[in-house]
Amino acid sequence: MKIPPSLLGAGVQCLSIVYQQLAARLNRQLEPLGLNMTQISLLTHLVHANREETVLGLAQTMQMNQPAVTKAIQAMDVRGWVQKRKCKKDARVSYVTVTADGKDHLNRAQQACVPLLQKTFSGLEEQELRQLIDLLQKINNTAWKSDQPSAE
Repeated sequence: MKIPPSLLGAGVQCLSIVYQQLAARLNRQLEPLGLNMTQISLLTHLVHANREETVLGLAQTMQMNQPAVTKAIQAMDVRGWVQKRKCKKDARVSYVTVTADGKDHLNRAQQACVPLLQKTFSGLEEQELRQLIDLLQKINNTAWKSDQPSAE
C-alpha cells in the first residue's frame, strides 16, 4: 500500500515534535545526575549487551557518530560508570564495559525519569501505550531492514 506523502509528512512531523519535546525534558531531568540522553542510551545498550563493545561498534550499532560516542564514553569513564580497555593488538581500539556503579547510576536515572514519563503518557490508556509501542517496534523492525548486511 502506498501512503500519501502528506500523511507521511504529518507522521514525521508528529514524531519529531514528540521526540524533541521529550528529549529536551529528559535531558533537563538527567542533568542533576550528570547524565544526558546519549549517555543513557549507551549505558542501556551496554547493560543489555552484557559484553565488551568497541567504541566503533557502539557508534555503528547506535547509529551515532563516533566522536559523540567517544566523548560520552570518556565522560562516563571519568565518573567510573564504564571501564575502557585498550586493545593489545591495536591501541587505537578501545573496548568498553559498564561497571557496577554505571548500572546503579543508570537505575537511579531511570527512576528519576519515571514521574516525567508518567506525565508524558498520562493521556493514554495502558492498551493505547502498548499499541503505540507495538507500532513503533513495527516501524523499527521494517524500516531499517534494507540497511542490514545480507546473510548470504
